[in-house]
Amino acid sequence: MSAHWGGWALILAAGLVANGPFLSPRLMWVGPRVGAKTLRLSVLEWAVGYALIALVAIALEYQRYGAVHRQGWRFYAATVILLMIFAFPGFAWRCVGRGDKESPDERSALS
Repeated sequence: MSAHWGGWALILAAGLVANGPFLSPRLMWVGPRVGAKTLRLSVLEWAVGYALIALVAIALEYQRYGAVHRQGWRFYAATVILLMIFAFPGFAWRCVGRGDKESPDERSALS
C-alpha cells in the first residue's frame, strides 16, 4: 500500500474509532453488551481508541521511513481535537439526535 493510501486508510480508521463508542452498545465494538452505556464509559473508550490509532500511525511511520519524527505537545493536542471533531456525528446522534425515541429515564442514563 502506498503512503498516500495508507494515510487515507488511517484517517478513515480514525473516523470509525472516534464514532464507535457512541454508536455501539458494546464495549469497544466487540466486547459484551452493557445495559445503559454511560457517557463516561464512551469517553473512556474514545480515549483508548485514540491511543490505538496513535500507535498504528507511529507503526506506519516507522515502517515507511525507518524512524519516528519527534512531536511536541502541540501536535498531540491538535490530533486530540481532530479526533473530537471526527467523533461529533456519533456524539450528536447518541446524546442529542434521538429526540422522542427515548423516555426521560433513558436519557438521564446516558449521562
